[in-house]
Amino acid sequence: MDMLGGFARALPGSLLAGGCLRTSVLVWPLGTTSLLALLVALGCGGGEGGSTSAGQGGAAGASSGTQGGGNSGSGGSLTCTGAPTSGLVLAANTLSLGDETPEAWRQFGFNLDGLVGTGPSQNACQPQGGAASAEVHDDGDNGIDNSFGRNVLPLLSTVVEDASADVNEAILEGGSTLVVYLEGLGNAPTQNMIPARVYTGAQTPAAPLFQGGDCWPVDPVSLQTPGALELPTISYPQSLVVNQEWSGGAVAQGPLTLRLMLGGHPLVLPLRQVRLLFELTPTRDGAVNGRLGGMLLLEEMEEAFRRFLGGIDGALCDEAAVATFLQQLRETADLLATGVQDPDEVCDAISVGLGFTMAPVKLGSIAPPVAVDDPCGP
Repeated sequence: MDMLGGFARALPGSLLAGGCLRTSVLVWPLGTTSLLALLVALGCGGGEGGSTSAGQGGAAGASSGTQGGGNSGSGGSLTCTGAPTSGLVLAANTLSLGDETPEAWRQFGFNLDGLVGTGPSQNACQPQGGAASAEVHDDGDNGIDNSFGRNVLPLLSTVVEDASADVNEAILEGGSTLVVYLEGLGNAPTQNMIPARVYTGAQTPAAPLFQGGDCWPVDPVSLQTPGALELPTISYPQSLVVNQEWSGGAVAQGPLTLRLMLGGHPLVLPLRQVRLLFELTPTRDGAVNGRLGGMLLLEEMEEAFRRFLGGIDGALCDEAAVATFLQQLRETADLLATGVQDPDEVCDAISVGLGFTMAPVKLGSIAPPVAVDDPCGP
């Protein structure tokens, strides 16, 4: 898909410095120059009001990797020799960004700060740049924190025509995705003390069938120690299953590196304070109703978007060209990196919530490291 192709889109109101919000219809002609003009034109002055919502889209997908450009290695020489013979290994075969409908984001993620509200919060951190608390701290269902779905996705929709289709297409082609190994899992609907390891799956040598026979290599970015498959950056030693619903049962500090392939360019996001939950099928042939939640540190997300935009075109490495876009991005922060809200502090992290389904696979060996590219580097 031509990422810079012409299309018309109703742009949801986006957060701007000073609380400026605007809804407009943009026609995006072909070419990078128009993208530059669009990013600069996103700014506005005055005190107009409005609201943001997730952009329209279809089923979405995500994959994982390191900070930087390029896909995971092909892993052509990787095998499943020595793969676990007990328990269950699952890979995400679809991933939802929460943009299927304007309100879909409200279902994905977790209540990360313990607060529940759909308007301004007197107990939460102060939004960046004078952004409206009513929008930054607008919770989803049952207090779910998901500013990524609520506020970041509308910004992303100004750059990518159909993020949902792109990321799921990459997964279907064997791109990097979420892989979970549940050691010793049986068929009982309720079980305790299940050691669970979470990996970033690397690129597979061929498109997967998601029928249990795919050998999914592990990206070394998801390992604490090089070569130590038993030591992922995300693990839940005491996970549990209750009435077929699996839960990590704790918060894993991470990071879990997500790689969203958009128009052939990776948006690489290191997710921290990770929570994970999904519903196992009784026959253990997959999982549904998955929820992944956590936070992105503001500086890391800004760097991820800087590299992503620069990968689209080197002209977007010019700080002046994307300054307004990045400022709006900062204003989506709704949490503190400490994980504890404090109304006297300025928000410096962004809550994230994603949905997914999973299919059975085999755990492969460790793939070669992914090259870390900075398109805006020297």
